Amino acid sequence: MQKKSVNKLPVLTVLGVAGIFFLYIGQMNPSAVLTQIMGDLNLNMAQGGFSISIIFIPIIIFALIGPYIQMKIGLKNMYIITLIVGGGGILMYLFANSYMMLLAARVLYGIGFGLGTPFFGAAIMHWYTPKQQVTMNTLNALFPYIGNVLVYGLTIPMMELFGGSWRMALSIWGILCFVVLIAWIAGVKNEGPIAAEEAGEVTTDKNVYLNLLKRKEIIILIVAFVCDFISFSIVSSMLPTYYEVEAGYSPELANNLTLIFPVAGIVGGLIAFGYMAKSGRRKGLLVLGQAMKVVGIILFYFGTTTAIGFIGVALIGMGNCIWVPAMFEVPMELENMTPTLVGASWSLITSCGFVSGLIAPTVAGWMGDNFTLRLAIFLCAFPCLIGMIACLLIRETGPGAKNKKAPTQ
Repeated sequence: MQKKSVNKLPVLTVLGVAGIFFLYIGQMNPSAVLTQIMGDLNLNMAQGGFSISIIFIPIIIFALIGPYIQMKIGLKNMYIITLIVGGGGILMYLFANSYMMLLAARVLYGIGFGLGTPFFGAAIMHWYTPKQQVTMNTLNALFPYIGNVLVYGLTIPMMELFGGSWRMALSIWGILCFVVLIAWIAGVKNEGPIAAEEAGEVTTDKNVYLNLLKRKEIIILIVAFVCDFISFSIVSSMLPTYYEVEAGYSPELANNLTLIFPVAGIVGGLIAFGYMAKSGRRKGLLVLGQAMKVVGIILFYFGTTTAIGFIGVALIGMGNCIWVPAMFEVPMELENMTPTLVGASWSLITSCGFVSGLIAPTVAGWMGDNFTLRLAIFLCAFPCLIGMIACLLIRETGPGAKNKKAPTQ
């Protein structure tokens, strides 16, 4: 399908990528200073874990209703709301002087992030060619990992720069969201709702999600992402606390060691991009990612703070990311998909996964109080194994598949 737009693609790309990236940083950035937050607000481990995972309640709700809002107001206005609400939630850390205020900030942020999910999926489908979509989907998969590199690499130094204020260190990303917002309002023209001839009749169909649930590939991706997000949410939120509390490292060293996870994820995402661009295939990456996580978790559990354990963390990070570009790509390659359906498919898949993200860190925190965080991370191997079995059942949708039919767009 030929992509036409009154907007300039480089402007859309820079502003779209920047804002969504800053929001991704806000997803897990309290993890780097969780022990400081718990000490300042007098929280236990379970409360600390819930302050991380509570965002998934509003993310789930607003990601699912987001496609219907977007149908009415269009892509430009959808992104405006996303940045105002999501960035505002991050800025609320400045006023988080109690546990309830911290939770309120996380909920507001979650609403904005949830609205951004269908926006970015529909935007990629609407504004980019199929080859460009592979690049953009890889970028989207890399966001949480590049974001976590900044979270674990910069949050402690920024906190020290701001006189020991974790609130200032976390809220800076909200300020950057509003910088992007101003540029977006000034530099992007309002195209209105996605054109009817491109989006098709499904733009007014109240049963968009029923349409998606009839597709086997979507069901498989839901199962895989639910299982995947258990491991991602627990490892990304609890690994620095494990290194600090159970391994006895300093906060600085704990965060530096945790960087192994997102750096390996970035490598995995880049490998996925090269493989997809060259082979035109997706299924192998879907299966490989789950298998790498299973092996990595086992190595982490038995290797702990030895070289074997660190290799395990690297495999978990690489496995968590290497399959995600393919996950984002598959819905765009199914028959009769439109920008509206793609945005809704991303919302559906990720929202189901975020249910596990809501529960998993809190359970892991409880296990940390009553058993060990090391055991909590080890148990993630079982859902990863289920995800691997699910991905084995999916068909190849990429252009490299044998007897591949061109999707109707």
